[in-house]
Amino acid sequence: MSKALVLEGGGFRGLFTAGILDYFIEKNIEFDSVIGVSMGALMGMNFMSKQKERSKRLAIDYLNDKSYISYSNLLLRGQLVNWKYLFQGKINEKDPFDVKTFNANESKFYVSVYNLQNGVVEFHDTINNKHHLKYIQASASLPIASRKVRIEKKIYLDGGIVESLPFEKAINDGNKKTILILTRTLEYQKKIQPVLWMFRLWYLRYPKIYKELKIRHSSYNKLVIKAKELEAKGELFIFRPAYELNIGRFEKDAVKLNNIYDYGYQYAKERYKELIEYLTN
Repeated sequence: MSKALVLEGGGFRGLFTAGILDYFIEKNIEFDSVIGVSMGALMGMNFMSKQKERSKRLAIDYLNDKSYISYSNLLLRGQLVNWKYLFQGKINEKDPFDVKTFNANESKFYVSVYNLQNGVVEFHDTINNKHHLKYIQASASLPIASRKVRIEKKIYLDGGIVESLPFEKAINDGNKKTILILTRTLEYQKKIQPVLWMFRLWYLRYPKIYKELKIRHSSYNKLVIKAKELEAKGELFIFRPAYELNIGRFEKDAVKLNNIYDYGYQYAKERYKELIEYLTN
């Protein structure tokens, strides 16, 4: 029976996801396909390489390293996150990504990216893909806060611009069991994107992104309603925090981040039996 896992983004709220994924690693819970969006792609890559607590370390151990995530990076390099520093530089030298285990994983690991040229979301399987780091970077590249990512003549940004919760892809791909990990409560209602005029000016050459951002809140809220309906029917299993995590997208409080990670881990532990019952029946 094929199983899929879908990982929402949400900046450092993703540590809630990291805690859940690390519990999955402990329990050897695997999926036929994993779909990561934005921060979900970054957390997912360490799940696929089976590196327990690496997502937590990368988020917290380098919290005050301005070479990694900082507004000075935005001013000097045109993006908040120094991807080279993360993927090929000091961080990866100290805490290397296990590419061998990642590529040996028999599951698919899709990341969602938004094609700026045609306004379409694409899902790319990054296992044994020579561009795997570029696609993961693109999936986590927020508009304005990141440079556009070019891969084989195509230009990409974060796939969450259009589709933050791609559980429908998992279902349409034929998976019989789908698990969705949210970093917001089911009661959360996304509001209209602020300062839309800025996005319109910034991406004058790509007008479709403005149209997508204009309706992004509505699209997200409709997907949450559908997720609730599918959960009620037993067709979707949802992990979600019981309360809003209330941290900044790039939170600097290590205590808060550790607490969110621990919350995700304990929450997965508490729902383990319920999850196994869902997956096996």
